Amino acid sequence: YGHSLSSYTENPRCMKCAEGHFSYQCRKSKDTPATCCNCRKDHTSNISGCKAHPSRKIFQNKASTPATSAHSLVLLMKELQELTKC
Repeated sequence: YGHSLSSYTENPRCMKCAEGHFSYQCRKSKDTPATCCNCRKDHTSNISGCKAHPSRKIFQNKASTPATSAHSLVLLMKELQELTKC
C-alpha cells in the first residue's frame, strides 16, 4: 500500500496465491484456496481484517498527472481481464 508499480523495488507477490508474480499473472484456479502474502492464511491479501494487513496511509497533497492516471488505469484493466479469465 502506498506504492505504485513504477516506484516498486521489491519482487512482486500475488494477492491471491502469495507467489512471486503479479496478481494478473496468477494461474491459481478458483477451486484452490487463496493464500495471503502477509500472514499465509487462507484469504486474499487485500482483506482489511487480516491482522498482518499493512496499515493504510492517507496520502495528502499528492498530485497525479494524467499520464500516471492513464498508466494506472491500463494496469488495472489488464489485471481485471486476467482475473475474469479464471
